[in-house]
Amino acid sequence: MNNPEFAKPLSVLIADDELVVLKMLSDKFARAGFTVWSVTDGQTALELVRAQKSHLIVLDWMMPGMDGLAACRAIKDDERLMATPVIILTARGEDADVARARGAKADMVVVKPISLREFLERARQLITAVEARTESVTGRGL
Repeated sequence: MNNPEFAKPLSVLIADDELVVLKMLSDKFARAGFTVWSVTDGQTALELVRAQKSHLIVLDWMMPGMDGLAACRAIKDDERLMATPVIILTARGEDADVARARGAKADMVVVKPISLREFLERARQLITAVEARTESVTGRGL
């Protein structure tokens, strides 16, 4: 990855209204060296990511107000943010639910419960893949 931004700590925005899940994810990413922003709803996540660039966005599907799918659509429809990888977390594991999350343009859908170690590894792989794809298209990274 040639992007000088990756010389800085990677950053992640996590939105989940379940405070226990939010804390577990935030702590795991922080221990892995990420800069972490944590919020409890989709609207705040959208406002924050518009103000502060993030390398990864993790959105819970079901949150009060703007849910994770609506926030994901808004992010992916924004030309400045569309390259930022988005992971949707959900307890809804049916094929139709996963397809609906993919329809919101999520880069990855992860069904809860999750292994934090595996989730962190998959998140890193996603960041690397999106960075490589963005570099090959634009000549520069995220």
